[in-house]
Amino acid sequence: MVEVRFTAASLRIIGEDLNVEEITSLLEVAPHRAMNKGDVEERPNGQKVVSRTGIWSRKVDRSSPANLDAQIAELLEPLPQNLSVWQLLTKRFRTEVFCGAFMLEGNEGLGLNPETLLALGSRGIALELDIYGPERTDHIAPLPHEFN
Repeated sequence: MVEVRFTAASLRIIGEDLNVEEITSLLEVAPHRAMNKGDVEERPNGQKVVSRTGIWSRKVDRSSPANLDAQIAELLEPLPQNLSVWQLLTKRFRTEVFCGAFMLEGNEGLGLNPETLLALGSRGIALELDIYGPERTDHIAPLPHEFN
C-alpha cells in the first residue's frame, strides 16, 4: 500500500462560550490561533470574518511522508497530562485533533498506533480526518485555511 504524501495536524478546542484566556491558562501553553465568539479575523486574502464560535488551536508542521503518530505526540507533549483538565475541557467544548491527509494516488494508506489512540481516547479528544484526493495535488500550496 502506498503511503499518504503528507499530513497536517492541529489540536482544536471549539465552543460557544469558549474564553481564549481561560483555555490558555488551563493548558499552560499559547495557541497558534485563537478567537472568542464575535472576534474579527482577517484571512490571508484580506477577507474579514466574524467568528461564529470560540476556537483555541495549536498546530504542528506538515509531515512528509505522513506520520500522524509523531504529529499527535508533538501536539500533546507540551500540554497537561492531568486527565481532570481534559475532562473539564471535553465536558464544555468540542475537543479534537484535526488532521488533513494529502494523497498523490487514489489508494493510499494511513494508520495510527495504539499508543496514539489511547492518548487521544483517555483525554476524550476526538480524531477528525479530512482526506484530500490526488486531484488536489496540482495545487498543494496553500493548505486549506484550517491548516495554516
